[in-house]
Amino acid sequence: MGKRFFLQAFLSVLISGSVAASFYLRLPKRELHPTLPAPPTTVTAQVFDPEIPQEFPFEPVPIAHAEARASRARKPTYQHGSAVFHTLPLTERVWKGLEEERLMLLRRSITLEFPSFPGLEQKKWHLTLVEHPEWIQIKWEGNAAHAVLDTRAISQFLGEVIAAALPPPTHAHITQLPTEGAFTANVSGQASDGWELPVEEAAAQVTSFLMSGAPTLVLPVRKAEGRIINETPFNLGSLTLLGKGRSNFAGSPPNRVFNVEKALREHINNILIYPGTEFSFNATVGTVNTTTGWKLALGIFNGKDLDYTPGGGICQSSTTLYRSVLQAGLPVTDQRNHSLYVTYYGKHGEGLDATIYPGTQDFSFFNDTGHPILLQARTEGSDAIVEIYGTPDGRSIALEGPYRWFDAPEDLTHPSGRDLYKNEIAWKQRILRNDGTLEEKILVSRYQNSIPLKKPAEASLL
Repeated sequence: MGKRFFLQAFLSVLISGSVAASFYLRLPKRELHPTLPAPPTTVTAQVFDPEIPQEFPFEPVPIAHAEARASRARKPTYQHGSAVFHTLPLTERVWKGLEEERLMLLRRSITLEFPSFPGLEQKKWHLTLVEHPEWIQIKWEGNAAHAVLDTRAISQFLGEVIAAALPPPTHAHITQLPTEGAFTANVSGQASDGWELPVEEAAAQVTSFLMSGAPTLVLPVRKAEGRIINETPFNLGSLTLLGKGRSNFAGSPPNRVFNVEKALREHINNILIYPGTEFSFNATVGTVNTTTGWKLALGIFNGKDLDYTPGGGICQSSTTLYRSVLQAGLPVTDQRNHSLYVTYYGKHGEGLDATIYPGTQDFSFFNDTGHPILLQARTEGSDAIVEIYGTPDGRSIALEGPYRWFDAPEDLTHPSGRDLYKNEIAWKQRILRNDGTLEEKILVSRYQNSIPLKKPAEASLL
């Protein structure tokens, strides 16, 4: 075989085209074929990890010298797509196994999709390794080389493409407390939930699914909550979400929509309620007439008559606020349902509505949390949303319903002890406090007109 020599070179057959490791090879001295090398009968390979001290039977040659010598030796080439790599010959068995594994991976594909969560737009991506050859790399195990997937490259793709398609949460910043005699704090932005993708976890799953040939992966997307950030020098507590109310006003005429949005935006959003104080809806709304900017829309009069009135539809906002108060477990001090069953309030809490009329009927509740609470209100499409942020005190709240006379559980009766009437809708609220005290309430709404026997869609989704 003649005189033997040692050569240091990089084995650059990574499908991604990047150098992953350096190998010291002991080869017979022979002329290498420029295109199709005849593999030597024996090849000794050692993985060189620069981070781990190792003993070698020779002095390492500088990389530049090794590359120059390899170039003079007319190394064979290896091509993948548009990339061409210079390689040293492997044994036929190692090369054949590596090539078979590479071709097997190149035939793999996967469909990534978002989970079916309410409020999350469904999206799918069909990916093939032919389109992403940079995800394939070589892994050495002793003298054997294997084609495997580069989880870091997949993670980078997921972060840049998939995670970027998710709507992120937004945060609100309190910059100034309400001035004397006012209710509203200065708040920039709106706290709104979004979505996030744990990229490393998802990349590991994509790698596993591709290696096993699984065709579809539902990505591990999770909800990310919007936060209230206090930028004032005053202690306002943790300002975490305590309760969220929702109602739907789809089908409302334009004037009613205007009034609903005006009430939410100008008279509920960013109201700060100090501990030990009572919130009054009518006090925050003030005078309701056309001169204060309200438009004419239908309202209920005398319990059964419909007529146009300034601010018609304003009860949509008080109803939405009422539902958030129930979710937070705050004590309601004044509330009455509408005299007529209103179809606008059938979704997201049927039977949980709060009518108001300035000077006649109010909706009010008390802040007994021991810390300030902040109201945030907005619309999403045809949904009105009110959220209450404050400091949890350990109470937990459960709401069950809606129930009618024919499907109410045996232990649910009217607060007076009788069974429900056919024109009544009931809910059960349980509040378990931190000291173990359990408070149960039966919430019953009675209407003068008939109510539908069949519950509307999403009647119980608060």
